[in-house]
Amino acid sequence: MLRLVFHWEMPVILIFCIIGSFTVDTTAFSVWVMLVLGLLACFMEENEILNAPAILSGLGKAIEKNFLNMMTKTQGDFPGLFDRPVAAVLGIATPALWTYLISGSLWRSPKTPENAGA
Repeated sequence: MLRLVFHWEMPVILIFCIIGSFTVDTTAFSVWVMLVLGLLACFMEENEILNAPAILSGLGKAIEKNFLNMMTKTQGDFPGLFDRPVAAVLGIATPALWTYLISGSLWRSPKTPENAGA
């Protein structure tokens, strides 16, 4: 049974999702696809099915296409991807954030019954 929990933020998020999906193709079809996929994601979440792999698999083709397009524009020069300031900041911030998160989880002591209150 699908049990949805609504918070006060839900209508605002729904409005932004509808505007965003309509903006991409300016068709009502894209709004309906977004709504159906949103309900599917709720169903998957309710039944404890991981939805992140499904989302990433859908984005994989778009990411690959854009990466190949950029590599063609820079003629295979990988550092050329970071010539613009925003791309350079994101290119530095992303590995730095990954390193911070991974090192934090590696050095954090596991919670055992002895030190759970600490």
